[in-house]
Amino acid sequence: MADPVSITLARVHEDAYAHASSPIQSLFSHMLSQMDQLIEREREIEGVDIFDIAFARWLRDAENALSDLTGSICVLVRLPPVHPDDAALQKITYLFHAIMSAETNEQAAKARSRAKMISGSLTNSYGGRTTCETGRLLMRSRVLLSELMSLDIYSLHPDEHIMLDDPDTLAQAMH
Repeated sequence: MADPVSITLARVHEDAYAHASSPIQSLFSHMLSQMDQLIEREREIEGVDIFDIAFARWLRDAENALSDLTGSICVLVRLPPVHPDDAALQKITYLFHAIMSAETNEQAAKARSRAKMISGSLTNSYGGRTTCETGRLLMRSRVLLSELMSLDIYSLHPDEHIMLDDPDTLAQAMH
């Protein structure tokens, strides 16, 4: 004889998707995995001689990882938010984009100063309104954000280094 199973009927007025992850949350999780791959590939290249036989393969892998990540970021910023947590995830996505697309030291300094300000608020309770899953994603993005900024390719040029801890420099970078 089969065990009795209680069946819970769906509430008529309850949003069936309120507890499910949104498309942005799913893609953000995937983007963080791609970010992790990019960081790993870039770390493999750092300090390698360009005449090394394996350099071409490492460079190709890093470029492919960057291409995949860039595609996900483009989709993420264009998706309309459907869940209250989506705004926080998109804000972090814009921050990743700003750091990765900075072309001048001024743009890089501005993105880094914003990252420092925002990363302090990336906790499990972003504004006190996020789900546990979003909180985990935000914490993971904080770690990846600091790793991304530590890579040579996204760091400030050493000959034109800008001190981001200086309040005057931070104020200037924000304007």
